[in-house]
Amino acid sequence: MRKVTLDEARTGMVIAADVFDPDFDGDLPIIGRGVELSATFIAKLKERGIAELIIATPQGYRGAPGEIFAPQQVTEHILFDGAVELNCDLPPDIRVEAGEDISITGQVGAGCNIRSATGDILITGGVQGAANRHIVLSAARRITIKNTVAAPLAAMDVRSMGEVAIEGDVADSTVAAKGRLRIDGRVVRSKIYSQTRIRVHECGNTSEPCQLLVKPQECRLLFQELLAIDKQHDALLQERLRLQNTIDLIRKLGKDIERLPYDNKVQMAADIKRFRQVEEEIREGQGRKARVRKEITEALAATRIVILKQALPKTRITIENYSRLLDQPVSKVAFFVRNMRVESEPFGE
Repeated sequence: MRKVTLDEARTGMVIAADVFDPDFDGDLPIIGRGVELSATFIAKLKERGIAELIIATPQGYRGAPGEIFAPQQVTEHILFDGAVELNCDLPPDIRVEAGEDISITGQVGAGCNIRSATGDILITGGVQGAANRHIVLSAARRITIKNTVAAPLAAMDVRSMGEVAIEGDVADSTVAAKGRLRIDGRVVRSKIYSQTRIRVHECGNTSEPCQLLVKPQECRLLFQELLAIDKQHDALLQERLRLQNTIDLIRKLGKDIERLPYDNKVQMAADIKRFRQVEEEIREGQGRKARVRKEITEALAATRIVILKQALPKTRITIENYSRLLDQPVSKVAFFVRNMRVESEPFGE
C-alpha cells in the first residue's frame, strides 16, 4: 500500500485503509478498506476535505520517486523507490530500503536494517537491538532519532552521509556521520565518529571505555594535498639531479662545447632553462607546503568535540591522529588540538 494525495487518486484504485471524515469524531468510515475508487467517490472525498488516501498496491510493487509507501502494519521486508512512512512498530529482522525519506513512529525491533538511498531517516520511538542482532541505519542525508521509551537506544550501527541528531541515551553502539553529530543524552560503551564535530551531553560510566573520534574532512583533503606536494617535490628533485649533471658537463667542457653538434647544444640550452624552472617550482612547492601545514594547524585548533555536562574516566577523545584518554572526570569542556596534543578548555562560560 502507498499514500497518495487526492489529486493523484484515480478511478480503479483500491482503498487500503478506512477513510474517516476529519470533521467528525466517529468510528464509522465514509469509505471502507477494499472499496474501488470511482469518479463519484473521488468527488465526494474532495467535498469532505480529504487530502490523502492509502491505496493498495500489487505484490512486489516498488513505486517510483515521489510516491509514499505507508502500510498500517509491517509483516515483510519493504523495498520501495519512493518514501516510506510507518506509523507502527517494526518487527525484528525486517529490512526497509527506500529511495527517498524514511519516517518511523514506533518501536524498531532487533536486527532491523533500514536504509535510505538519497534521503533522511527519522525515527520517533524506541531503537533497541541485541548483542548479536544490531539495528543498522544508513542514510544519504540526515538521521534523526527521538527516543520515546525509558530504555536507552542500544546495539545500533548508524551511518549517515549528512548529520546525525539523537535525543536519548546511547549504549553499545557505533554512530558515524560525515556532518555534525549531536547526542542529547549519555553515551556508554560506544564509538561516536564524525568528520566535522561531535557534541554529547554525557559520556562514559567510569568502568568501561567509550570513544569520541573526529577526523575532520578538511584535514583529510589538506593531508592529501600535502602528499601530492611531496610526490611532486620528489619528482622535481630527480629531474633537478639529471639537469645538474648536464650543467656540470657544460662547465667541464668550457669552450670545447662549441665543437658539439648543433642539436646537442640546443638540448643543453633547453636543460639550463628547465633547471631554472625546476628550482623555482621547488621553491613554490615548499611555500605551498608551509601554507597547507598552517591550514591543518588552524583546522585542528578549532573546537571539534564538546561535552555539555560530563565525561567520565576511560573516555577516549581522538581528533585526527591525536588521542587523549581521560583519567578523571571533566565537565562542560571543548576539545581541540594544539601543539600536537588534544587540549581542552571550558565550554559555554
